Amino acid sequence: MNLLIHAYSTLEAPQDLAFEHRAASRRSRRTDNLSDDLNRLRDYCVTTAKDAADSPAIQNLLQHIDRTSHHFSFEIDDAEFATVSKWAWANNAILYFADGTVRDPSGRILMDPASGKPHPDAELPFPADARQRQLQSEMVMRNRLIDPPEVLPPIPGMQEVKPRGADDVAWRCLALFLVAARAESVMAGRPIPLDAIERRHPLALHALTAAEKSFLQLDRPTPDQAAEHCWRYESLYALQWALGMHPELEFADKICDVPTVARLIFAGTESDFVTTAKLRPTEQILDATDLNLRLLWAARDAANRRKDPPAGIDGFVLVERQHALHWLIAAEGPAWDDVDTST
Repeated sequence: MNLLIHAYSTLEAPQDLAFEHRAASRRSRRTDNLSDDLNRLRDYCVTTAKDAADSPAIQNLLQHIDRTSHHFSFEIDDAEFATVSKWAWANNAILYFADGTVRDPSGRILMDPASGKPHPDAELPFPADARQRQLQSEMVMRNRLIDPPEVLPPIPGMQEVKPRGADDVAWRCLALFLVAARAESVMAGRPIPLDAIERRHPLALHALTAAEKSFLQLDRPTPDQAAEHCWRYESLYALQWALGMHPELEFADKICDVPTVARLIFAGTESDFVTTAKLRPTEQILDATDLNLRLLWAARDAANRRKDPPAGIDGFVLVERQHALHWLIAAEGPAWDDVDTST
């Protein structure tokens, strides 16, 4: 019997089809306008699955669809499915069959249009390094007597991410410093005038987002506005760490050393800061991102239960780091103002 299969891989560079097949096609999100088809698949899963909003399994499936980089379609003889399964596991691909089911690489149903529920043994694929990173983060948390969340999947792995360039990260650092320093001056009762910022940091102004420009242009920001933007020092610290400017990313139970963060910005010219920027290895950045996500979940869970945060972790610090790190690892992801820090 012939099987028509659509495969959705999250890898940036998946392998070619390594089995006997017919009528094959391959499309990339980057070059083939794949987004519309992925949105249709996403909508199909949301409307077909039961209790999609409250189902971790379906939410994780939707995240896989959102991260899909390549779509393959092909026909095979059903006797060849074992080789398809091996390829799908290696390439982190889920499978869509002609009967409307979405399946894991072994063929177990992740989303069934008849029942709206997944098979109890179905397993969403994740790269091996991503699973190992999750285990590592959970061990760090347990060593600090923090219960790891059971519902959070691994973050994307090395073969799934395309980090932003070091120069983009450096420009973002400069913009964040302008925002945080202005906010700090407002909170101290000595607001830095916008024209003074323009004279001293002419290049960094071009790196500001629309929301950041709006804040800097306020003559009298409210205390709440100033306090919110002063937290950008924590985002800045995380990005400086990613650029190798701090030896380690300190545990998030206290705010960063603001004088040191500021001093590193003023250590040279803005242009030198950008042209000499160099990112840490991606593995280190992903390790920090995965751990930070789980710590942020733990902090929010404690807040929801009106409990003190475990190990003294600071949710405000964690959310700023989450914003920075998630922006950094997704070169083609949302712009800074649109980054989602939900857990």
